[in-house]
Formats: sequence, C-alpha cells, structure tokens
Amino acid sequence: MGAGRRTPAKAKNNWGENRRLLFSLATWYSYELTQAQLQSFPSNTKLIMQVYDDDNVNDHRMAIGIFNNIYIGLKTVSVSVFG
Repeated sequence: MGAGRRTPAKAKNNWGENRRLLFSLATWYSYELTQAQLQSFPSNTKLIMQVYDDDNVNDHRMAIGIFNNIYIGLKTVSVSVFG
C-alpha cells in the first residue's frame, strides 16, 4: 500500500487528481504504516481489500486491522468469499 508514482501519462492526463484507489489482495504486511498515516488518507480514496478463505499463509487480521483503522470517509462493505 505504498504511494503510487507520478508517471508522464498520469501527469499529462491528470489521472488521480480527483480520486485514488487502493486495491489490496491477500494483505500480509502494511509497510510500517502508522496510525497517523492510516488516518490521513484523503476522503475521496476508494479501498478494495480481498482476503481468501483458503489462504493458509496470510493472517487475515492484518487486512481487517487496516480496514478498520484507515480513514477514507464513508465505507461501503461488500463481503465475498473466495476459495
């Protein structure tokens, strides 16, 4: 969940100026994000986090902890189970 780079295409087309998307699959590490950093995301950030029922490697509590502590304004929760 690191910061995205501003490529020439992004700069030319102003991609990411009004919204941003975080898409995390089988989250296993949060790259030392602090509570203050989790609370400072812009409110127009969209977040998709996927965990997999049959994943015996990653600890689902990491994704749950990030989801519960990140501030991105109003959250819409949709649960799908894969596996």
